[in-house]
Amino acid sequence: MHGLLRTGTNYVSALLGQNLDVVVLGPEKGGWKHGPIVTTAGVTVVVVVKNPYTWLDSFYRWELYRQRTQAQTLAQFVSSPVSHPELARVWGARDPIDAWNKATASWLAAALEGDVLVVRYEDVIGDLGRVLDRFTARFPTRRRHRRPVDIDYRVGPGSRKVGPVDRDRYRPDRPVEMDEEVRGLVLGRLDSGLVRALGYPAGDDLGPRVS
Repeated sequence: MHGLLRTGTNYVSALLGQNLDVVVLGPEKGGWKHGPIVTTAGVTVVVVVKNPYTWLDSFYRWELYRQRTQAQTLAQFVSSPVSHPELARVWGARDPIDAWNKATASWLAAALEGDVLVVRYEDVIGDLGRVLDRFTARFPTRRRHRRPVDIDYRVGPGSRKVGPVDRDRYRPDRPVEMDEEVRGLVLGRLDSGLVRALGYPAGDDLGPRVS
């Protein structure tokens, strides 16, 4: 399992183990899950991505909680050096959006070459069955249950329950709201080609403006 911090990798990993006849490996396989994929024979890698704006907001709140950033606002955080030292080192990223760009580009390239499936967190929230169908259509496995078995709590490291899943916030059809300053900073740094490749809105379609 790969994905940036705060993209739901633990949650999706638990869902796949619950619903598919697979062995979910620990983080020691395939390299650090927030970094580049290290190909391992016989191992399928699932990459979880999230809308770059909602990811940024979640990442900022997480870094505040972990006391790794001194940024007073989300706008400051966008244009500050990456606060997570290992994430900054592995991707050589200047700022959080640069980390999103570099990680996403690397994982999408890996998906073209090997046993890598990229899934959007919003799609897992919106239609788990369809995501499971994508997996079984591509890789030789089967479902454990006739109907998808969802998990209604967020999953932390080691499958620890850490609170309810915020389904409304991550509905695929929910527009992303952002203020003008953050909008400009995000759009000025995002790789719009990657955003569109993942099926997320880009440019002026990224979300409504709020004051």
